[in-house]
Amino acid sequence: GTNEDAMRGAVRVCLARTLNRAPGEREFELGTSRTSTGGKYVSLNLNLMVMDEIERNEIFASLAGHPEIRIVI
Repeated sequence: GTNEDAMRGAVRVCLARTLNRAPGEREFELGTSRTSTGGKYVSLNLNLMVMDEIERNEIFASLAGHPEIRIVI
């Protein structure tokens, strides 16, 4: 994405929506992974223990569908 703060907020919203709880109720790490050479784009790295494949896919879909997040890998 282009705005790190907005992306961090988007991740928290997606996790809260997908996990049906407040973002702080489940431990996760969210750090800056890389910034593009021109400084226009930033990537974040999310580390979160998922319970199963279904939960992982739901989180992935939620993140991929958020307008602040450009790509989910």
